[in-house]
Amino acid sequence: MRLSEDQYAELQGRRSRPVNSRAKFKNIRTERNGQKFDSKWEAERFEQLKLMEAAGEIRELRPQVAFPLMVGDALVGAYVADAVYVTAGGRKVVEDAKGCKTPLYRWKARHFRAQYGFAITEVRKGQQ
Repeated sequence: MRLSEDQYAELQGRRSRPVNSRAKFKNIRTERNGQKFDSKWEAERFEQLKLMEAAGEIRELRPQVAFPLMVGDALVGAYVADAVYVTAGGRKVVEDAKGCKTPLYRWKARHFRAQYGFAITEVRKGQQ
């Protein structure tokens, strides 16, 4: 099941921040073409990926894909990827447009690798 941030916040009984509000790490929440992004960089990167998909470099591009993080049968958290796609060579990529690596993100990235058997691809501005 895939939830938007607003749907997840509603399930948790919390209100999410309005679009274009400032977050803890000075990222500016953005909306482009009706799609909400946690930062301008994430929105820019998704636009780049859409161009790559149109050019045939990648396929099956999906934004904001949730991956459950499990220990045995217990759900201990979730990681929401900024984008998931398949390369022209057939490799599945789970991508995160990274600005700041928080301790929580680092834990989720390690857990993701242990559970799913491959690492999250981190893309920093200027390194794509």
